Amino acid sequence: DIPLLSLKDNEHTITAYAVDLNGVKGDEVKRVFRVSLEEPKGAMTSPEIEKTVRGTVTLKGWASDKNDIELVQISVDNGATFNDAKGTKEWSYTFNTSVVQDGTHVVFIRIYDKYGISALYSSLINVDNTPPNLKLELPLDDSKVSKRIFMSGRTIDNIDLTSLFITIRSLEGKT
Repeated sequence: DIPLLSLKDNEHTITAYAVDLNGVKGDEVKRVFRVSLEEPKGAMTSPEIEKTVRGTVTLKGWASDKNDIELVQISVDNGATFNDAKGTKEWSYTFNTSVVQDGTHVVFIRIYDKYGISALYSSLINVDNTPPNLKLELPLDDSKVSKRIFMSGRTIDNIDLTSLFITIRSLEGKT
């Protein structure tokens, strides 16, 4: 009985043979086996969780294992499908965020080492592809005003509205 922890990650060879009562030695039998004491490690490093993204975005991250990395896969649909990332120890995956709804989404990262041992990690990504909806009710087109301009309207955004800008220009191009 050999304790697994006494071995290191990597490929090992075990050789066995038998000797009978009369000292006759049988043929040696060799077997190669691989040891992986830990799952591969990894994480997504970009974009950061505080950042909201839109359009085409590149996810980036890292992966490591003492037995090297074979493959990194990414899922942006709650694990229904996985797609191969580019790279292994440093990886990237580009996708168009318009295929998912606005909001916070889980990104699954599946990492395989060279021995087929896999690990699953997750991160979050915030998506906002929908522009605010602005409705300007007053002043009406071609209306006449004197002394004061009264403006009325509303704006709605499905995530959050941080600012509203209004610019008034003359038809002659002067502000």
